[in-house]
Amino acid sequence: MKLVSQSMIMHYEENITIGDLSATLVALVHVNGIGDTNPDIEFADLININFRGVRIDGWQNWKKFKEFHMGMGIDYDKILQDEFDRIFTKKAICRMLGHGE
Repeated sequence: MKLVSQSMIMHYEENITIGDLSATLVALVHVNGIGDTNPDIEFADLININFRGVRIDGWQNWKKFKEFHMGMGIDYDKILQDEFDRIFTKKAICRMLGHGE
C-alpha cells in the first residue's frame, strides 16, 4: 500500500453569547495535507444552548424556541450563521492549524 495523499477532519468549538442566548458553535474542518491554506469549513452543530440561563434541550425544544422568536422577527438561524461566519474564517482556521493563509 502506498500513501498518496493526506487529509484530516478537525473539530473546533467556540462558545458564544448573543444577547441572552449562549451556546457552543461546532465546526468541522476538512484539510488536505499539512500546510493546506484552503480548508473546507462546515457549520456542524450547535450545542450547550441556554437562554437567560435556562438550558434548551433537544431538537424539538430548540425548533419551538426558534419558531416562537421568528414570530417576533428574530431569526436565530441567520444570527447564528452570521456569528459562525465571523468566527470560523479560513484565516482563523489556518491560524489554529499553525500556518498562515
